[in-house]
Amino acid sequence: MKMKKTRKDLIKKVQDAYEVGGFKYYLEKNTWEVLSYPDDENVVFSDIDLYEDVLSKLQANVESYVEIPLPSSSEVFIVMEDFTDTIHNLFQQDMLMRAINGPKPYKQFRFALEDTGLLKDWHQFRDKAYQKIADRWVDEFLERYEQKVS
Repeated sequence: MKMKKTRKDLIKKVQDAYEVGGFKYYLEKNTWEVLSYPDDENVVFSDIDLYEDVLSKLQANVESYVEIPLPSSSEVFIVMEDFTDTIHNLFQQDMLMRAINGPKPYKQFRFALEDTGLLKDWHQFRDKAYQKIADRWVDEFLERYEQKVS
């Protein structure tokens, strides 16, 4: 029995791809199977032999797969700014703003989240923002490849 594909299922697959950095993710256009392998920056740290089958499958069926784009650094930065704007405690907000506006903003933002105790709140906010990004991509994918889902 074939399982019915839903938009919600596809959004979940895309969001799952957003969770783990350092990989490239590819979606099979018809089955929605997701394949992944280390991106160019992380291939040195991985045992590439473990991904030989994935790479062979992608190369043999290149037209059947589409890359799932991860949120860009500018999208992530906007999410960081939006989160900072929601913080009402001026001390916490100031720490986050300094992190964003200083050198190495992503790393410093992470440290500021830990120092302010806002890491859990950040993850919830970020997950909602990433869902919106995934929603947009899924809508574009479904329209581009004329996929019918419920």
